[in-house]
Amino acid sequence: NADPAGPSEYLRSRGRGEAALREEGAGLAITILKPSVIFGRDDSFLNLFAGLVKPLPVVPLAGAGVRFQPVWVEDVARAVAHCLEDPRTAGRTYDLCGPTAYTLAQIVRFVAAQQGLRRAIVALPEWAAYAQAFVLEHLPGPVMTRDNLASMKAESVCGCPFPPEFGFEPAAMEAVVPEYMAAAGLRGRYAAYRGRTGR
Repeated sequence: NADPAGPSEYLRSRGRGEAALREEGAGLAITILKPSVIFGRDDSFLNLFAGLVKPLPVVPLAGAGVRFQPVWVEDVARAVAHCLEDPRTAGRTYDLCGPTAYTLAQIVRFVAAQQGLRRAIVALPEWAAYAQAFVLEHLPGPVMTRDNLASMKAESVCGCPFPPEFGFEPAAMEAVVPEYMAAAGLRGRYAAYRGRTGR
């Protein structure tokens, strides 16, 4: 959803960068990959929400209905490797998404469930979301800014998750995340301790 005329400076800057790459890279074997939000063990997306939901029995959520189609970092890496090895991808642009689109609220519930938590989610109206972002962006290490909020006006989804010529299907969050996120919870840490002590 990079667009020089996008709703946020983040999306506009990505759009300008893509346009500059096409212009300055004329004549070069360039392949552009445009992933949706990327998740993985040390990501700043799912792990952000994992930390936020722990202390909050009720989660006030901006952009609760916005859709994302998260893609696993290892699938993105495989796509990059494929493009490096296959010269037929030169000059092409590929959208990279996972197999399923979720609303942000669904993603937050999923993250909470991986930690054995059930959380009520309150979808914030636009004015309240803006006020929340305004406050949060002035805190150290902001988890949300007004520009982040504006970016949510452009959903990050794909018509086709992965190009068939890549030769593999992207992994779903449900198939990957439980393997590592449960370890962040008490039960996961206890199981890891027992494993280390051989019990």
